[in-house]
Amino acid sequence: MKHLRSCKEALDCVRTHLERRIISVQKECVPLAFEDGVKRLPDEILMCIFELGHQATSSTKFSFDVSHVCRRFRDVALATPQLWARLHGNSRSAMPMRQELVELLKSRFKQEDVEAIISIRSLSHFNHYYHERCVIDMASEYNHRWSYLQIDGGIPTSPLFPTMPTLSRLSRIQHTKRNNEMSTYPYEKWDLPKLFHFTGINVLPVFPMGSSIAVLELTLNLSSFTHHTGTRLVRTLLSLPRLYSLSLGFQSTAHVETAFSDVTIPVRLLKVPFKDSTDVSWATSFFSPISFPNLAQLEVVLEEVWPADDFMDLVLSRRFMMFSHVHTLRLTTSHKLRHGLLQQVFNYVPSVRDLFVDTPCTVLLPRGSAPSSNAPCWPPLQTLCIKHSTTLSDRQMEDIVDKIRLDGNWEQFKSFEVVACAGLSEGFLFYIASKMDGKLEWTHAAAAWGEAEPL
Repeated sequence: MKHLRSCKEALDCVRTHLERRIISVQKECVPLAFEDGVKRLPDEILMCIFELGHQATSSTKFSFDVSHVCRRFRDVALATPQLWARLHGNSRSAMPMRQELVELLKSRFKQEDVEAIISIRSLSHFNHYYHERCVIDMASEYNHRWSYLQIDGGIPTSPLFPTMPTLSRLSRIQHTKRNNEMSTYPYEKWDLPKLFHFTGINVLPVFPMGSSIAVLELTLNLSSFTHHTGTRLVRTLLSLPRLYSLSLGFQSTAHVETAFSDVTIPVRLLKVPFKDSTDVSWATSFFSPISFPNLAQLEVVLEEVWPADDFMDLVLSRRFMMFSHVHTLRLTTSHKLRHGLLQQVFNYVPSVRDLFVDTPCTVLLPRGSAPSSNAPCWPPLQTLCIKHSTTLSDRQMEDIVDKIRLDGNWEQFKSFEVVACAGLSEGFLFYIASKMDGKLEWTHAAAAWGEAEPL
């Protein structure tokens, strides 16, 4: 035994030395490989990379920077109209939009759809407002080609245009109001035949009945929330017959009784983030009259809310939602919830087939609960993903696998994913993988090694 232990220690030293050497060689080779790889890239691939980099920013700075790297980059950038089809109206940006810059962009974006970003932070600063008003006037020349509009500020949106045009290509709007006061904006006065996606922060939009919006994302500050606001929000939801995906985020404390009766919202995807001390009594009052009978995917995020268990009970309770069709459930919270979260989820959502759990401090199974034929059966899961758990042990993971087998659901089960769960040992992961017929995948999960160990 002593000899075997010495051999193991020697092998560990060799492995550590080889890993350090591999990392050293990789660091030396990466610059050379990158330089050679870029030279070998076809222009079409480089063009796609530039477009992705451009979309990751909100100004025109990236486009000008990448076009000044070398002659080839410039030629590819100038041949990519999307890089120049953005009119950014922020007077504080690195490249303020002026008439000569607009003319330059116009010569480059050709017939591409245009992105308009208008930032009006304060009406009290006349110089800023004058600049942004000029940008609005310049951008309005191309409003028939707008595909994306971003408004940053609290100015009423209707005065953006002297006369309201038909924004025939506009498919996405993002409207952000930075202060804590929530406002209602009359988008029903706009002609938006192709609007598909709306994102609002502290903005409660009002759309015409029968609007074409399919994706709606709202984050609302509850400090200025009243029962009238709740009624307007419900009216907005009811005015969108094509609504498919809904994200309703709430933050800050408020307790206001709602003033509407039972309503049905036929969305398929729902995300509900609760943040910054949202009052659980208000959440109960607001959501209790609402049902989602067609709901297929649900995502819940709890951040800085107390008591977290009460929020979880609210979200999962049947009086909050109708779960007869939910097949995908995602739960994310840094709070420590009561033990046995998995069984709680399965009790409330028996239709779930794909479960994603990111709850670092929560014990997923009750302590000392080995699989038993007397325990309630779990639904026939297809995917189980556990992220960032600090409580998932080798024993608990084996119990989960045994439970799926014991309930007779192994044939339907397709994938067990473990991500960044440091309580699991590498040796155990290889052992349990041998029992799972290739259904286990893990990344950054082994306690002994910081590098990813995908199987």
